[in-house]
Order: sequence, then C-alpha cells, then structure tokens
Amino acid sequence: MQEQSQMDWIISAEEMDLRKQQLAQVLTYLRTEFVGYPFNEEKDPRYFKLLFDEFPTLNIEEEVKQYHAWTLDQDEGKKIFYRSRFRSWLKMAKRFTSGRRGFRYA
Repeated sequence: MQEQSQMDWIISAEEMDLRKQQLAQVLTYLRTEFVGYPFNEEKDPRYFKLLFDEFPTLNIEEEVKQYHAWTLDQDEGKKIFYRSRFRSWLKMAKRFTSGRRGFRYA
C-alpha cells in the first residue's frame, strides 16, 4: 500500500505532454486574448506551471476564460492584482468542485 502512495505523484509521459499543451494554450490566451492582463514572459510560464501542479483537478484554461469574463465586468478604475486574484479564484473553484458548500472567504 505504501508503494502505491509513493507512486501517486508519478504521471505518464502522455499526461505530461497534455499538461504542457494545456499550459501553452493558457499562456497564448493570456498573451493574445486577455486584454488588460499584464503578461510577463518570465513570471507567467513559471507561475502558471505551479498553478497547474497545485490544482491538477481543475480545468485551468476554462477557469482563465471565466476569470477573464469576471475582470471585464469590474470597474475600469479598479486595480486588480491579476495573479494573486486568480490563485484565490482557483482555490474557490477547487472548494466548489469538491462539493463544499457554505465556505467562508479567508
């Protein structure tokens, strides 16, 4: 049983390729479609790779698109800290998809 838990972190080469492809799609979306997002060639590839690792059960590409829609509805004068806000967005999405209801904002 212990062997299985030690092997849980290992993913197949096929799954790794899929994650790389998804990461590339998210970065392209941020760079080209997400108007107003402060894309950074150094920060964002590393940061979003960490998010993919931290939230493996979420569809990050779909979450980025939903987050983008949310930002479009905000006041133009409102300052948004995009990366930290998006991580919080993903934490809430994870709670929602795991079936937790009535959670409090931390």
